[in-house]
Amino acid sequence: MNSYSVAIDVKLLDSRCEFSLTLEKELPGAAGAKFTIEGFLESFQSLDRIEVRDSAVLSFDNRIEGLRGEATVSATVAASGFRASNCSARPRR
Repeated sequence: MNSYSVAIDVKLLDSRCEFSLTLEKELPGAAGAKFTIEGFLESFQSLDRIEVRDSAVLSFDNRIEGLRGEATVSATVAASGFRASNCSARPRR
């Protein structure tokens, strides 16, 4: 109970990177929560410059050009019963 699980999937294709990240959490009883991001990045160049002298990094520069992509973010929370969800519940008398 109350544990997290994380799944990350990355597929590197010729000019495209597809990805998904899922975070799930157990909640008491039959309840749970899930957060997912799925999408892709494509058509980009990474330009890097690193200057090192005597085992020390003197400068670092990174530029990403032409980056395009899409991502879908979704969240789901599910529960059953009065105590787990407390949704549209009537007060006790």
